[in-house]
Amino acid sequence: MQIFLDSVSIKEISFGMRMGIIKGVTTNPSLVAKKIKKLSQHSDNFFEDLVKRICEVVPGFPVSVEVTAESSDEMVRQGICFAEWSSQVVVKIPLTSQGLEACFRLTQQGIPVNITLCFSLNQAFLASQAGATYISVFLGRLEDDGKDAFQVIQETYQMLQHTQSSSKLLAASVRTASQVHKSIVSGVHIATVPFSVLEEMIFHHLTEKGVNQFKEDSQIFVCPISALEASIL
Repeated sequence: MQIFLDSVSIKEISFGMRMGIIKGVTTNPSLVAKKIKKLSQHSDNFFEDLVKRICEVVPGFPVSVEVTAESSDEMVRQGICFAEWSSQVVVKIPLTSQGLEACFRLTQQGIPVNITLCFSLNQAFLASQAGATYISVFLGRLEDDGKDAFQVIQETYQMLQHTQSSSKLLAASVRTASQVHKSIVSGVHIATVPFSVLEEMIFHHLTEKGVNQFKEDSQIFVCPISALEASIL
């Protein structure tokens, strides 16, 4: 399974890249809006510049950029525009009838598409038939709605295997490290996680305890090499 980072923060994305664990980035209009609100001023081309900068930080890896239009024609127009910013851009489209049409039209032009806001096996099947490169099943929101999110995940994975689809299953709306754990054992191809979940994945209290113990114990032999050699002699 690969990890994508759900973020528009260059600092967070760079952190993940330095460890070699980030294989892509997903963005959405809400993340971009929050970023803009934190700035005292920004250029008219802020969004485009931000996407291009993210692509530079993750060279060769996919970066999902979401359309805001509702009609298929406008989605396609936006998608083509986004794709011109970088060959790494994956156009993110909601799973609606208009979105499925836009997905098919864009993929026919060789532009990769991430179908988002998928909540059922039926929807995932339709997305795969429309040629989606990625199908984003929203775990957190499914669980909020009282549904068994990982049943949907497992059924979708099996469907993709049985139909020999090239679409990749992406676990989205991931809120905890436990959900990442379940995604790994469920056969998910990709999990896109916010930075807070990435930090949660790294941390384990026994690791921290061990590091502190080793640090404490090392104090008894941390000394100049000359003194160490003298003690051996």
